[in-house]
Amino acid sequence: MKSTNYVALMEHDRRTGKYGVVVPDIPGFSTVGDSYDDAVKNAAEGLTGHIEVMEKYGETVAPPRTIEEIKEQWPEWEEWRGETGGDIVATITAATRGVLQVK
Repeated sequence: MKSTNYVALMEHDRRTGKYGVVVPDIPGFSTVGDSYDDAVKNAAEGLTGHIEVMEKYGETVAPPRTIEEIKEQWPEWEEWRGETGGDIVATITAATRGVLQVK
């Protein structure tokens, strides 16, 4: 398996203490963790599984973009920044079986 790095956007819910994670390059993927470390672990494992399922069903898996590209191209960027204050941006590594199909 090869590894691919995706930008993950994390928000810390100060009310519950939980961390939510979205990966703009993988629509439909999100996860949560009770701590930052938990959220990173859940995101890495979940993203790997999500991509494996996409590949299994022949869905196109977008190549990862840089944070600069996401800021410019992801329509939800301003909404996410406005809601969260843009708490945390991290890189999540997903293990993938094959070559990612480029859109």
